[in-house]
Amino acid sequence: FPPPPPLSIHTPAPHSTPLSASDFKLIKRRTPGRYHLLRGLQALKSKAAVCGAAASLVTDTISFTQKWQKEHSHVTSIPITMSKYELRSKTHSLCGVTYDQSLLASTSLTPSLLERIGGTDGFLALATLFYKRVFADKSNPWFLGIFASSTQSEAIDNQYRFLVQTFGGPELYKEKKGKYTRLVGRHANYKIGPQAARRWMDHMELAIDEHPNLEGGEHDEAREYLKLYFRYTAFYIVAASEYMRDDQLSGGTQLDSGRIW
Repeated sequence: FPPPPPLSIHTPAPHSTPLSASDFKLIKRRTPGRYHLLRGLQALKSKAAVCGAAASLVTDTISFTQKWQKEHSHVTSIPITMSKYELRSKTHSLCGVTYDQSLLASTSLTPSLLERIGGTDGFLALATLFYKRVFADKSNPWFLGIFASSTQSEAIDNQYRFLVQTFGGPELYKEKKGKYTRLVGRHANYKIGPQAARRWMDHMELAIDEHPNLEGGEHDEAREYLKLYFRYTAFYIVAASEYMRDDQLSGGTQLDSGRIW
């Protein structure tokens, strides 16, 4: 079994606080099903950074590594995790939009985007324009197939609810889906790569340009900011899906009779 990667840890405090059995249980509980070696080592690193457990860290790391190897001797590859900052950086490299730029549509418009687009009905109109284009994209079956597990009306409803909630309206998405949006998890079962994200953006940009409430020079900024938001979000899903674990997936790739995913 290959040795774990070296840790780079700054622990200036001279005292030591060894990890307890409850610490190891916490590591396991946070990644149900299979707690990966790198995630465990990251937890050790965080513990050391907080309490200065420099003296015991090496022993704890070896102990955890041996325990993990014994319990997972059948594992041949280890999924790598990324921090949110690394994911933001990777997303930027894929699409050219920074995380801060993606927030402009929700933080830098007066009147707000929700007001400009016409409230909840305006976002319903945008979702309808978008998915009308998507489901008519017969010339690209590889792209249309991504949406095969949903009807057009369901797709419109889900996106409409998400956008209303995201841009300051009622929590319609939460009412249907629950507390967490889990945007990446809900898309991780589908084959969404850069090509699909670009095609998705082609349809969304045209839908934004067609929206009657966003026409005219006074809405140029709003249209541009909204496109930045969607471009970043589409490619964030591409970047983050690569690091999803099996127990984090949501949604499906077959038509769901319950229609709640």
